[in-house]
Amino acid sequence: MSGVGIRQDGFVAVIAEAELRSGEQRALTLSGVPLLLCRDHRGQLHAVTNVCPHALLPLTGGKLEGCALTCPKHGARFDLVSGRPLNEVAATGLRLHEVAVREGSICVRLGSMTPARQQRRSSATN
Repeated sequence: MSGVGIRQDGFVAVIAEAELRSGEQRALTLSGVPLLLCRDHRGQLHAVTNVCPHALLPLTGGKLEGCALTCPKHGARFDLVSGRPLNEVAATGLRLHEVAVREGSICVRLGSMTPARQQRRSSATN
């Protein structure tokens, strides 16, 4: 995409909005950070660091179901809204980045959301 630059609000245009349809994902690198952009079935955009915290491998090609992404290597499953792990495979969550649409482009602001440090959901009751 030509004309990529940092906007006053800290967002960087990465791809045209029309290039990512519902249910699709796109891997890219921004300022040396591997990113995975996903558009869920509702059309909501998500940007995460493209590294599974369990296996330290790319999440690219993982199964996208609703707002959940499953790592294609070992089956770790994550909530794309909170970053939390949804199964017992991973103990830590995904690093999330703020994503927005500006003037027809999908834009990302790196480091704008804290890493998901929440523990995975427990089925045990207290």
